[in-house]
Parts: sequence; structure tokens; C-alpha cells
Amino acid sequence: MVSLSLDMNYRVLAEFQGSTLLLHRVVKHDLADRASVNRNTRNEAVATQSADTLHASNIYEALLSLGVENTDAEYFSACETEDDLIAASDRAPKSAANLALELYEIGALRIPDARFRVLQKNDDFSRLLEAGDLDWEIYLHPSQAYLVELPVTDRAAVAGSAGTGKTICAWHRAKHLIEADASVGFVCPHDSVLDVSRAHIEDVHGINHKMSYFLVPRQADELVKIAEVVDHIIFDEGQEIPVNWLTKLANEASPNVGITLFYDMNQLGGNIRRGDRKRYMDRINGFHMMLARFPRIRKFSFNINYRNAREISENYLTLLWNALPEKPLFDVPVFEAGEVVRRKVRSRDLDNVVISFLNLLLRRYSDRDIGIVCLDQKPDRLRQVLLERKFAVDAKPKHDSLIVTNASQIRGYERQVMIVTVNDYDALCRNYGSAIEAYIAMSRAVRALIIIEVM
Repeated sequence: MVSLSLDMNYRVLAEFQGSTLLLHRVVKHDLADRASVNRNTRNEAVATQSADTLHASNIYEALLSLGVENTDAEYFSACETEDDLIAASDRAPKSAANLALELYEIGALRIPDARFRVLQKNDDFSRLLEAGDLDWEIYLHPSQAYLVELPVTDRAAVAGSAGTGKTICAWHRAKHLIEADASVGFVCPHDSVLDVSRAHIEDVHGINHKMSYFLVPRQADELVKIAEVVDHIIFDEGQEIPVNWLTKLANEASPNVGITLFYDMNQLGGNIRRGDRKRYMDRINGFHMMLARFPRIRKFSFNINYRNAREISENYLTLLWNALPEKPLFDVPVFEAGEVVRRKVRSRDLDNVVISFLNLLLRRYSDRDIGIVCLDQKPDRLRQVLLERKFAVDAKPKHDSLIVTNASQIRGYERQVMIVTVNDYDALCRNYGSAIEAYIAMSRAVRALIIIEVM
């Protein structure tokens, strides 16, 4: 155990476990050595186990609700005990038997029901976490207010790892500027990314449409043109905009046009082969050189992850720390909840395992709270299987339904629960492309992360 100074006011108690540094608690300097602070006997539990399990007597109704034919489900109608279930599985058609056994096994799995413990005192944040409603989706962390309120003509490049609230800050920045009678251009690299921002800026914030312009650029000249008609340009997912387009904007835009560019180099996409490390590094170096071309631009970073529970961020950071193009910028996570669930399955059992997890999760969460990302495989087949089993499934994250998609499409969309399927868990840390996709997918989870490794 080590005690580290964070600044002139706070100290953190930390523990080394191999190459991992675990941060246990942060307190004021004058409290750091008190026995009452370091004692664990009064620590509050951060998760409780739910007693909501699926019994053998419930299997028949569960199979019917999932669209299994009554003639196949009927074998399980008289089940009362686990022995009855096993005997029925021996007689039933193989597909129904396999699904019944997976439902029963995963139905007995206790996924911790999150009781949030906020690691930094913030009553508003605690209330929003517990509620999990729309207010949570537009919550601005107090540490980011300074950037939202910068003058119209200021230029800022804002780096932030997943979970640090870059997109939400971009929405608040647009709202603040428009309320100050400035015209704003909001630029995103893809339609899927722009759709969610446009909906929040226009509908949730209710801003003046005449003062805002939304753009997915198709060529460099479009960026130069929008700079001619607005007072300020905001870029979300700026790492996805071609560097030469941004360089052209830097060279030709009026110096009076303000710019706020949010980016995370660890979410860099594009047509790069997964293992092409040199190409990734060239893209990253080019991006940083481009930033230097903008006159008056200042660099900022967001370090507080307030979108993922501690256990979730620790999971993907431990796995991917050495594989991501740039080291993630993370301070002490803001809250903690339940543990990450990881399960290995055979390829032929994947559908039934996913269905069983959904059957369990949908007792506690709504469709819009759950997302499924398929790494190393196309999501279309699994999506079709779930549709056939009567789940409300969609491919587009902007819709209020259960999402089955890939990593690139889930970018920018948090879900209370994320299920991530992967063919080789350990291989995720072997090259940039795999690491980036895993980082995007796993960092979308707020309360719970379920990783299914297909063998």
C-alpha cells in the first residue's frame, strides 16, 4: 500500500497489484492518517445480490414467452425441481432442451443489483445515478463548466477518454453559445453520431434552430464554408475528421471564428488494418501536428470518468492499457457499483446464452437500457435470432429499443448494461484495431458489463 499526494489538498490510498495501481480512497491531507478513515469495518456495501432467480417451475412459461412452440415447451410444463428439468431435457427436442438449460443456469446467476457509492461528494450526481433517467444523459460534471463558458472566439482542443463526458459537454457548449446570441456549427464525422447530438441539442435543450447548423462533412471545403457563416464550430469525435480537412480549415478560416474540438485518439477509426501499428501512429502524429496549425488554440483534457462504474473502467483498462494507441487519461472514477460478469461459451451455445442473459436482465431493465456489441463477428445473425425470439431489437442505437450492433455504431451511446461478445478475449490486447473496438464497446456500459467469450 502507498499514500500518494494528488495536489495540495488531497491524498489517495493506493495498492500495487502487479502492474496495476488500485486507488482505494481519496481524502483531505489532514484526514489521511486517521484510524477512522483507514478502517474498513464501517465501509458501506456497494452492491447487493438479488434473490430474483428463475426456478425450474418457471421454465415452461419462459420458453413460451421466447417464442418456443408449445409442442416443444410442453415437455417442461410439469417441472418442479432441477431433477424434473434434467429429465425433461432428455426427452425434449435438442434446441428447446438447450435453451431451457441455459435459461435455468443463467437464471440462477446473481448479477449484483447496483447500489451506487459516489467516490466524490456530489448529491445531484448521486440522485441522477439512482434514477437513471433522461437527466443523467445530459448531466454536465461541475469540473467541465469552465470549458462550456469560454468566450465565443476562444479555441480549444479537448482530449478525453471514454466516459469523461466529451459529447455531453459539447451539447452544453452549443447551448451556452447560442443563448449568448452566437451562431454555432456542430460537426460530426458520421450521421449516426450527429443524430443523437442533434436530437439532444434541439429537443432536450430546446435551442434556437436559426442559430445552429449541423454538418457531416463530405469534403474539406464544407468546413471552410461553415466557418464563413457561424461564430463558433464545435467538433464531436474530432479524431474521425480527416486531418487534411482540418488543416485546410486551420489555414483558411477567419481567426475570429471560435473552435471547440473534442477528441479521443483511442477511438480512432477508419480504413486501417487491425495490426497496422505504423498507420495508426502516423494518423495520431498527423492529428497532433494539425492541432498546432490552429492559431490561438489551447489544449485541455477531461480526466474524470463519470459514465462507467469503477469496476467496468478497471476491467477494460487492465486489459487494454498497453494495447491502446495512447494511454487513457483517467483520474479517480466517480462512482462504483457491481462487478463485471464474464462467461465462456461454445459457439453453438452463444444464441441461447445471450437469450438467457436478456431474459434475466429484462426483469430489471428496459429494452433501451441494454446494448449488445459483437466483436469479431457481424451482428446481423444474432439480431435476427433475437427477433425470432420476440425481442424488440434494432440495429440503430438512437432508437429506444434493445440494440445489437458493432463497435463503430455504438460510439457515443451509453447503455446501463452492455453485453459484449468476442471470439478471443486475450487477443483484444494484441493490436490497435481490436483494442480500440473493445475499448469503445466496453466503455459504453454504465452499471453492468457482461463479456461473453465464444470458444
